[in-house]
Amino acid sequence: MLDRLGPVNSYVPEYVPEQGAGNDILNIIEFLFRNKWIIVGSFLVALALSSAYILIAPVRYTATAQMILDPDKGNIGQPEGRGEGPVDTATVESQIVILKAERIAQAVVNDLHLDQDEEFVPSKPGIKQTILTMLSGTSPPLNAEERTQVALERLQKSLEVKRVGVSYVIDVAFSSKGKHKSALIANAVAQAYLQTQADMRNDTIQAADKWLEDRLSVIRSETIAAENAVQEFKAQTKNAASGAVLVDLESYARLKRNLYETYMQRHMEITQRESSPAVVARVLSRANPPLERSEPRTFLVFGIGAALGLALGSAIAFIIECIAKYRESRGGY
Repeated sequence: MLDRLGPVNSYVPEYVPEQGAGNDILNIIEFLFRNKWIIVGSFLVALALSSAYILIAPVRYTATAQMILDPDKGNIGQPEGRGEGPVDTATVESQIVILKAERIAQAVVNDLHLDQDEEFVPSKPGIKQTILTMLSGTSPPLNAEERTQVALERLQKSLEVKRVGVSYVIDVAFSSKGKHKSALIANAVAQAYLQTQADMRNDTIQAADKWLEDRLSVIRSETIAAENAVQEFKAQTKNAASGAVLVDLESYARLKRNLYETYMQRHMEITQRESSPAVVARVLSRANPPLERSEPRTFLVFGIGAALGLALGSAIAFIIECIAKYRESRGGY
């Protein structure tokens, strides 16, 4: 019966391996091995370019001075001990803005004569200035105001001021081509800030003192007039019925005298505080010349260069294989 049915055609399906993570990794390894010379070549070129950048890039050094804000501060115009409290985040951020302000930078430029420094105001124009000169056709020399402005911009660009965590400590960092110059300017910025704070406090105290002096002059005149009125009234009036008027005059004179003494006491307090002004910050540690350069960062440059070299080599190899497969699918054309 089986013979009548004829031969049985057995079909054995072709084994197709499952595509999984293991095969993907194997394919990647095979791809890298097939194109190893392209990837290695790109890697070596990237390292060579990184080495060239490190050799030709200008070396810069960063020095850091640290300042600390006093956790308590007194308010001018209020008695000692009042209006004091912890320095909040807004106050710390405000001090950071003041440290970056043009007034501080202007003081540093003037003190260190940075407008005459070749690093800040180079005698040879840079690429940007050269292009502008080519477009305009003229290259007039910088005047004193322009040199100062250029020095200000370069100083503020190289200055970094930041808060250390949530503490009262502020880092004042400056980057320069010279080790000692970076420390010198960082310390100068900190000192200029302290001097500016002291000047602002003294200006406020003097303004309050001037207002009190003017007010004292007026109250003194009113007090003298009130006391003279009492004496004149006593000398001219002998009538007992006028006793109520005399009481009113004496009360008014005492009021003026007490007001005058109060203002006089406040005037003396402000004068004493002016003789020993307190600033809201002090230098925690001065900047020292750094031992190592901050730019260029050798390991960072080589790391980025190596990563880009490997990525670029892999991309080139992938494009080459895609082109080869495409040409193969088109019959070699």
